[in-house]
Amino acid sequence: MPKFQIVMPHDPAQCAVALDEVMTHDPEFNSQVMYGCHVGDCTGYALIEVASEEEARSKVPRTLHKRARIVEVEYVTPEEIRSAHDKVS
Repeated sequence: MPKFQIVMPHDPAQCAVALDEVMTHDPEFNSQVMYGCHVGDCTGYALIEVASEEEARSKVPRTLHKRARIVEVEYVTPEEIRSAHDKVS
């Protein structure tokens, strides 16, 4: 199953509201989110395994959709990365 990194930045003034929205929207997902708010990085980070990008996006409350980034990620070897970059060049 694919893995997706979800990054949910929010304004410091809206920090508590953003946290409440994630908790209310999907409490199980919230247990997978790590926050950088306490060190000045008002962002929620999660790495989840779901079937699709659409399913990953459904975990994010609508109010955070505009700023959220969702990226499919996977483990790769250095050789695979070099090969992919060689094909692009």
